[in-house]
Amino acid sequence: MSYAKKQLADTFSGPLITEYRGRPIASGSPVEVEAAIWNVIKLREAARFSGRPYMPIHNFI
Repeated sequence: MSYAKKQLADTFSGPLITEYRGRPIASGSPVEVEAAIWNVIKLREAARFSGRPYMPIHNFI
């Protein structure tokens, strides 16, 4: 969220998630899809909390 608050920033990204709800994320698994959706929800939430709800997010999924 701190990068989203920077006035000069025009995008931000989140951390790499290797585990979701105690389960490792394996490529192509249902856990991977659920973790990706959760990650996007949390990043959107961070943008809203920082006062920039429409700030673009660049991330790798």
